[in-house]
Amino acid sequence: MRSLKMYLYRISCFLLFLLFVSSCKVQAAEDWLPRAYEKTIVVGLRDDSRPFSYASSAKSGEDVLKGYGGYMVEICRRVLSTMVNDFDGPFAGYKVIPRPVKATERFSDLKSARIDILCGPNSITMERLKDFNVSLPLFLSGITYVRVKDHMLPRTKSDCRAIIGLLANTTAQTDGLREISERGLLSIYDSVVEQFLALPVSDDSGISSVETIQRLGVRIKKYVEGDIGSGQSSGDNAVENQSSIKVPSCTDGYKTGPGPVVVYETHKEGIEDLCNGGVLFYVGDIDILRSRINSNRNCDDKQDLHHETLTSEAYAVYFFRSDRIGYRARPQQSLLFTEFNNELMQKLQRIEGILDYEFSREFRDTPPSEELSRFFAAYQFIKDQ
Repeated sequence: MRSLKMYLYRISCFLLFLLFVSSCKVQAAEDWLPRAYEKTIVVGLRDDSRPFSYASSAKSGEDVLKGYGGYMVEICRRVLSTMVNDFDGPFAGYKVIPRPVKATERFSDLKSARIDILCGPNSITMERLKDFNVSLPLFLSGITYVRVKDHMLPRTKSDCRAIIGLLANTTAQTDGLREISERGLLSIYDSVVEQFLALPVSDDSGISSVETIQRLGVRIKKYVEGDIGSGQSSGDNAVENQSSIKVPSCTDGYKTGPGPVVVYETHKEGIEDLCNGGVLFYVGDIDILRSRINSNRNCDDKQDLHHETLTSEAYAVYFFRSDRIGYRARPQQSLLFTEFNNELMQKLQRIEGILDYEFSREFRDTPPSEELSRFFAAYQFIKDQ
């Protein structure tokens, strides 16, 4: 009798072990393919990039991409709405979830599968095409800069304000600064850009969460102590080794505060600093800069926008692209990319003319340039039948 009880006990333990292993396998599969069985499409959106992507209470009633507006957002909304409402399509009934992203982290969010689609003013570059799938180009723009007017420029050789501000991990920091340097557009500050571009760049594409908290702590401390005010940038050093840069208006070097080239997490912060005199030049996409300056009361006609674009930027929607089949990829990722582009191509034709229409809605009384008009028309080549 005792041996029978021991036998039954061992059988029970074995069955419990099998149940445990089975549950672990299921969990491992779920970790391997995150959200694989959820009918959701998570879209990454920036909330500070008017007129292309921004948070909007006026859009709180939308079923798709609720709470966001902008030229690029409206295009994504219309395409995705058709996809999820097509009862015969592969994404019928899917829920579209908007998720805010930072300019500095948007592509890492896409690569880590935190989002499925990146919709906004995202320039197409050869480097990005190596890691991501991209939609058809949807807009043409370019990098330029805005500067404070002459009376706001430093008057002494001990004025160590930040010289140039921009968003980190954007084409403004690479192509924009390079073009400014080659054309010699910043007068006595041209050498600052040249020296900055000559500095070694770290391979690290971003800062850790610990570093982010540390930087936030330093900034809060400065505010509490009154170190940040008019004439002081609230940005972070673009790179840490700027002490070697010689600046005409800061002959003793940047001993406190950020260096001559600073980065921001949002355009709102950067333009606010520019308008308050905390930074002398700000580099970014021309349409975003124009919109930000016009909507900032503190600017009050104290800044000059360089109306010529220094680069040619084509915006598009980005999708995850796995370098290894099945690795951290949702099964429908490739299908999502192809279905989006197919639906987009249909909406680009004359029967809908989505680009012209959304441009007129967002830019209102501003007519498209001749180049942009030709760009819109180039897609309308399919016969209307």
